[in-house]
Amino acid sequence: NMGVVGQLFTKGILLNKGKVELNGRVDAVVERYISSGSDSSFGYIASETDTKNKTNYFNKITTVNRSGEGVSDYSFDENVILKFEFTIKAPVPRLQIGIGLQDKLQNRVCTILQPVSFFKSHEAGKYSGTVELPASTIAPNLYSFVFVIWAKDVAVYDNIENICPVRIHDNGTELAVYEGFDYGSIIITPTWRNA
Repeated sequence: NMGVVGQLFTKGILLNKGKVELNGRVDAVVERYISSGSDSSFGYIASETDTKNKTNYFNKITTVNRSGEGVSDYSFDENVILKFEFTIKAPVPRLQIGIGLQDKLQNRVCTILQPVSFFKSHEAGKYSGTVELPASTIAPNLYSFVFVIWAKDVAVYDNIENICPVRIHDNGTELAVYEGFDYGSIIITPTWRNA
């Protein structure tokens, strides 16, 4: 749990295949670890080993831009777009797709759910979907995702954590002057009234 690591330590070392990749402040080490956390900088592709003993599973998950190109960097005023493909061999009632957004310390920022029945099968048991997280909501920082196929009170069929690392860049919000400060993970535009 990167949140606990950040609370317990001030310095860290990141090893990669037994070699020191980074030695320094724990926040910098955690940031590098999170950004290098998947095999592809834009997503996840299941191997035969990943799916061998599973009945319901994700095949592919990617982060893309409006043109459909794989990306991991977004501007604050851009929608974060996730494309995914999954296989359902054993349908059960109330089967759902869950997607969690995690901050750089792996704290859950939000979770979104959609029943599998929402998606149309384009081949026997094969499904695909896209979800867009709204622009100007996720605060500039590093994030990753958790993808889950599950049925409440039944089972978790697939759980893929810390994938699709993304960086949201500040491209001129009113908080840009506070660069380096933690101003949370979500930025909302409230309605102010002068009482």
